[in-house]
Amino acid sequence: MNIGRKALIVYTLLAGAVAVSAETSSRLHWLGRRQLAAETNAARFMDIWKLPASARLEAQLLDKLAQAAAARWSGATNIAAARLRPLLDDLVQAESYAEVRHATDQPGQLAFAIRLSEARARLWETNIAAALAGFEVKRAGDWTLIGKATGTNALLAEWRERIAKAGAPVAKAATNFWLEADVNMAAGWPRVFLTVTGDGENVLTRGTVGFAKPLDLKLEPWCIPTNLIREPLIGFAATRGLGAALSETAFWQGTQIGVAPEQMFFWAQAGLPFQAYFAGLLPDATNRAERLAERLLTHGNNWAGTNRMGSFERMPVGHGVVWKNVPFMAPFLQSAAIRQQEYVYGGLLQMANTRTNATLPAALLTQIISTPDLVLYDWEMTGPRMESWLHVGQLFRVIFRRPQLPAKSVSLEWLRVVAPKLGNAVTVVRQTAPSQLAFSRKSTVGFTALELHLLADWAESPDFPEGLHTFRATPNAVFGTKRPLPSGAMPKK
Repeated sequence: MNIGRKALIVYTLLAGAVAVSAETSSRLHWLGRRQLAAETNAARFMDIWKLPASARLEAQLLDKLAQAAAARWSGATNIAAARLRPLLDDLVQAESYAEVRHATDQPGQLAFAIRLSEARARLWETNIAAALAGFEVKRAGDWTLIGKATGTNALLAEWRERIAKAGAPVAKAATNFWLEADVNMAAGWPRVFLTVTGDGENVLTRGTVGFAKPLDLKLEPWCIPTNLIREPLIGFAATRGLGAALSETAFWQGTQIGVAPEQMFFWAQAGLPFQAYFAGLLPDATNRAERLAERLLTHGNNWAGTNRMGSFERMPVGHGVVWKNVPFMAPFLQSAAIRQQEYVYGGLLQMANTRTNATLPAALLTQIISTPDLVLYDWEMTGPRMESWLHVGQLFRVIFRRPQLPAKSVSLEWLRVVAPKLGNAVTVVRQTAPSQLAFSRKSTVGFTALELHLLADWAESPDFPEGLHTFRATPNAVFGTKRPLPSGAMPKK
C-alpha cells in the first residue's frame, strides 16, 4: 500500500512542477502493483498490501485524490471526480512513467505514459477529455500517453518515437526497481534521486540528496550519553552536524537559549508508551537548561494555567523543570554531565528511565562509531514504536486542543492491523560529498512508525491532499474534570 501511496505523492509533485520556472527536469517510474505482485522480492510487502484494511485505506486515498484533482483542474468537481476515479485504479495497478521538463526561459512540458489494454486506453481517452481541459491524450503501442504543455509538447513526441523503436518510452534500467524517481524541481531546491526495491522480507529504500552549495556539517567525534540510555530499547536515533540548520528554525529560536546542539540522541524503551527521551550535546548546558526552565516557569505556566494542564515546577535536585499533573506522563527537562560533556536531557516520563542497568548494545554503538561520514542513524522496532506514537500523538492533540485522529477512521484501523506485522527499520544518512547526502533504509513497508503516523494524519485531512487532520479538522472535546484515555489507543496485547 505505502509504495503506491509514495508514487501518488511524487506524481502530484511532478504535475505541480509544470508551473515551476527554469531548469526543471524530473522523472518518475512506477512498476505498478500488477508487476510488483509477481516479484519474489516483494512477497512480505504484498502480503500487507493485500490486507482488507489496506484495500479500504487505498480506496479512501484514491477517492480523495480524485476529488482533489477534479477541484484542481475542473470546475465540475463531482462529475470530473467520477471520471477520474477509475483512472487512479489503473495508476496504482499499471506500469507508468512521468517526466517534467523545463528548459531555461521555455514553457514547461509534462509527459505521462501508462501501459494499458485497449479497453482501458479508450476509457482513459474518454474520461480525460471529459474531465480535464488542456491535456493531450495519444496511443502508442501498449502505452497511453498524456501530455500538457504550452505549444508543442516535444517531450511527448520523443516518447512516441522511443515507443515505436524500442517498445517503451524510456530505456529500461538494469535493476527492476519498484519505484525510481529523480526530482529536480527548481533552482534553490535540492535534487533528490530515490529508488525502492525489496529483498523478499524488507523494503530497501536508497537515494541521494544533492545541494547547490557545499554543506557546512560539523561531523565531530561522537559523544553518545551511554550513561543515560537504558535497555530494553525499541528505538534509538543519533544525529550530528545539523546544529546550524536547526538553529535557523522558528521552533529553536523560540527557546532563546542560543545555538542548537551539534549532536542529538533520541531513544524509547519498551513498556509504557511515554518512555521516550532525548539528549543534546551542548556547551554550558547547565546555564541553558536553567534559561529554558525559567521560560517554562513563566510563559509555560501562564499557558498551563489557562488551559488547566498542570504546572511546571523546578526539580528538587539539579537544574531542571518537570511538568506535573498532566495525564499519564511527567515530562521533564534538565542538564546532565557525563564524562566531562554536558547535555540538555529530557523525556516524557522521568522515573521510568532508570529501571535497568543495561546500556546500549555494543553492536549498535559500533555501527555508529565506525562510519566516519555518518550524519544520522535511526533504528526502531516499528510495530511497538507505532503503538507508542499513537498514544503519545493522541494525548498531545488533546493537551494542545487539536483534533484527535478519529477512533473509527480507516487510517487508524489500518495502523492497528499492520502494527503487529512490522519488523525493524534502520535508516542511515551519510555525507558522501561536500554538497551531497546519501540515505538508505531497510524496513517492512518503507516508512518508520512516526512517518506512518503522519501519513495516517494526512490521509484523514478534510482538505486532502493539503494539511493534516490535526490542523485542519474541528477539535474534539478536550479534557474537563474527567481525563479519558486517548481516543483510538491500541488495545494491550
